[in-house]
Amino acid sequence: MLAAARFILGKTQAEVGHDSGLSTQTVFKAENGRAGLSSILKLLDHYAERGVEFMPPEGSSGWGLKVGSVTKSYQDEFKARPTEPAAESGDAQ
Repeated sequence: MLAAARFILGKTQAEVGHDSGLSTQTVFKAENGRAGLSSILKLLDHYAERGVEFMPPEGSSGWGLKVGSVTKSYQDEFKARPTEPAAESGDAQ
């Protein structure tokens, strides 16, 4: 869920680490379930300040995310991203 929150904000692990006061390695560990509680709580606060809320499981459903800071539709965001150049057909594989 931490990686999903980071993805929603469009940030790298390094950017989240810098912005939250944690190292990139700590962000990586947190996203993989290997960080300490204080680091995880710091990340939760970091995401909450940016409009991402972690929703606890209800009934049979798992954890979820609620985002209050999204201002553009998915289509608008997708159109705004640069496209990757097409691979040339003669490239060796």
